[in-house]
Parts: sequence; C-alpha cells; structure tokens
Amino acid sequence: MTDGYTYYSPRLLFDVYWHTRKRLWSVRVNGRVLYHMPQACLSCATLMVSVPAVERIRARGQREVCAWARGHRAYLPHGLGMDGTPEGEQIFFDPYRFTSFVTAGGMQVTACRWLYFDPDGSAWGLECR
Repeated sequence: MTDGYTYYSPRLLFDVYWHTRKRLWSVRVNGRVLYHMPQACLSCATLMVSVPAVERIRARGQREVCAWARGHRAYLPHGLGMDGTPEGEQIFFDPYRFTSFVTAGGMQVTACRWLYFDPDGSAWGLECR
C-alpha cells in the first residue's frame, strides 16, 4: 500500500483525530502528524482517551488532543453504505461531558472493527464494543 510516494507497513498503526481549527482529520504515526485529510477509515480501531488531558481541558478551557482512534489504515470507505449514507453507529466524544467515546444512545465505546471518519467531522463505527 502506498500513499503518494511513501510505503507504509500493513502492521503500522495510525492515529486519527479531528483537528478543530483546520476542520480536517489529522493522521499521525509514532506521534508525528503525516497529513490532514477530509475523510479517513481505520480497521480494528481502538478508541483512546487521555484522562489527564481531559482534566486540563476542563480546568483551563484550552484545546489539545485528548482523544483519538488508533488502528490500521483502510483504503476503502467501509463505513459507507451502497447509497453513500453512513452505516453503523455514530461515535461521539465531548471532553466537557464525557471521559470516553460514546454512541448516540449513551453506550461507552472502546473499539470498532471498522471506523469511518466523515468530512463533516462525524465518525461512524461498525461492530463497536
């Protein structure tokens, strides 16, 4: 699999998070942001939250990266249905209300088999637990 001119190992784990000022998804590997993109897709994704970072956000009111998804980069939009509408459960994170990712029904989510990141900033998970 290539991304432009760069080869990435299939074993490499990518972190994806929403960049609030750029209004794009940031993609990083080993702590270094590689690029920003309007949409992304991960397989075998683990949803991670830094609780100390959430506490700093609540105390100071400053933005910082406190939540991200880590998984294998998928090149097909597995979160999309055949008609282009998202399938699965919508996943949310709000550092002022939660310390974990949740679904619209309020269920805490820690992992998804497939996770699709939409250009509008929403995330959709398939087979979430």
